[in-house]
Amino acid sequence: MKLSTLRAGVALLPLLFAVPAIAQQATTPAKPAEAAPAAPAQPAAPAPAAPAAQTQPPAAQGQQAPTPKEFLIDAGGWKGGAFANPNTRQFSYCGIQKVYDAGLTLVFQMNPNYNFNLAVLKQGWGLKEGDKGQARIRVDATYDKKFDAVPGSPEAYVVPTGQNGDLFQALAKGSKAIVTTPKGEFTFPLSGTLAGLNALRDCNEAARKLIASAQGAAPAGGGAPAAANNDPRALIGAQGFGMPVGALQDTLHAAGLENVAIADPRKLPRDPLQINQAWQVGTDGKVVGGLHQEPRGDAIEIDQFAKRYLEIMKSVCATDWQSSDQPSVVNGPYAIKRAELSCKMGEQAISASLVFTLDDNYYTAFFHQSLLAEKSLSEDASKKLGDFIEKQMALVEEKAKQEGSQGAAPAAPTDQPAPAAAPAAPATPPADGQAAPAAPTTPGG
Repeated sequence: MKLSTLRAGVALLPLLFAVPAIAQQATTPAKPAEAAPAAPAQPAAPAPAAPAAQTQPPAAQGQQAPTPKEFLIDAGGWKGGAFANPNTRQFSYCGIQKVYDAGLTLVFQMNPNYNFNLAVLKQGWGLKEGDKGQARIRVDATYDKKFDAVPGSPEAYVVPTGQNGDLFQALAKGSKAIVTTPKGEFTFPLSGTLAGLNALRDCNEAARKLIASAQGAAPAGGGAPAAANNDPRALIGAQGFGMPVGALQDTLHAAGLENVAIADPRKLPRDPLQINQAWQVGTDGKVVGGLHQEPRGDAIEIDQFAKRYLEIMKSVCATDWQSSDQPSVVNGPYAIKRAELSCKMGEQAISASLVFTLDDNYYTAFFHQSLLAEKSLSEDASKKLGDFIEKQMALVEEKAKQEGSQGAAPAAPTDQPAPAAAPAAPATPPADGQAAPAAPTTPGG
């Protein structure tokens, strides 16, 4: 496939300027392989025992390499390190914990996307899967916010906070945290948190570097490394997981989008929108597209995912922000939701049309954007993509009903790409979310 240059004409995605395209639709793409059923990713539960890193965890993306010193944490009274996904044995997140009086343990977790979890553990709680509720986190007089609390294990309430630099800073600099869960209100002195959270951040950065280096050498289909066999279709997203270039190319082509040039995901810089793949539609640079992905859980939470990602987009382009969304459509284990937005970045008015999907493995936010004056172009691209995915979603579910399958998600029809198809997640992050928390600069309690 020829490399070219994407010259995007809009400002909401500055990362697309001059990013080389690695896949173009000059020819009809090869028929995709049938998608294999995969178990949904589960939220990571905090581990009260020693971290996986202490038993020689595999390096990111399954590459064999010496364990980085950052993967073992003992700082400021906080202990932990890098944890592996128990199913894949690949890196999942970094975590630290500290034991307090009354049998309580406070846990902090961060995954490669900088999603930050707080968890409270106590033996004997006996939590069940449905014991969800509200949590409140207060740090001195500087931070006070409510979140959902979910049982990560029978002994642990996990509070996913997303990419939360404000909380990270408050905990690092604070003297006392008060955490309210459905099991009660608990006070934790924050001694040593500056050292502990700095070590947590360093662990996460070491893991990100391993993921980035392993991505370029990851075997494609169990054979030679992708770079060696020169197969750009096998390249996975910039976040180190999710839909590869080939599956994206097939999906966009089958949806009827023409002259699509997909950017090389290895060249995409880290950005606030957490882009996994990016592309240009047409040869004039008027429409650019992108996608963001997060591993799914058992529940169908497409509305929450859409709301969360729209908030991330608003943080990038808040001036004159307007957005609207349509009701979600749920078909068996799959779901789709559509939304529109407009905003102003600098002197440019931007329009974006979004398609949020839920497939066997991932929540995906597809979007196309253009200048506001040419919004019909981005709307048309997303409408074609959304219509195609919704049709495939219905076909897959109808096939499942006809075959009488129950429980596991069915395979996709072999004559069409699966709806928002993607390989199984290589790691299960703790939560959802955006940019790296800034390093704390003043000593904590």
